[in-house]
Amino acid sequence: MSARVSLKTLVDEPICFVEGESLYLNRKTGEIVHVFEDEMEVDLEFPGDEEEFAEPADAKPKATPNVQEISESEDYIALPTQWNLDEYRTMERFCIAVETPKVRDRLLGVIRGSGAFRRFKNAIRDFGLEKQWYEYRDEAIKEEVIGWCEAYGIAFDP
Repeated sequence: MSARVSLKTLVDEPICFVEGESLYLNRKTGEIVHVFEDEMEVDLEFPGDEEEFAEPADAKPKATPNVQEISESEDYIALPTQWNLDEYRTMERFCIAVETPKVRDRLLGVIRGSGAFRRFKNAIRDFGLEKQWYEYRDEAIKEEVIGWCEAYGIAFDP
């Protein structure tokens, strides 16, 4: 049986995503485990390793208990990351939803090409739309996480 998880926790976690970090949900307990990239780049222990193979001097350290358990158990599932949550597409949909044609056209113009995120953030500040943007973005993230829960059969509390 799967544990129920807090939707708020799941929504907040991807936002706090740190580069080089992966987040895993334990389906049975509802616990979220943070694993850093360097922890994943270790030699995992498998039964019989010690006697069958001699470790070279430059062998990677053994996996931490969390990494070992995550790699061997079907109880863990990777949470969506900022890369799964397509912020550019969300930003584009926000621009299209702006009702004032002049503002909408200006926003759509600033998100084209290199530096789009910086220009977009400057433009929404100039137009006084920061609060609306972050509310829109939070709702988009929430919808994405709900879809993820449904796809993996994760029960959640609102």
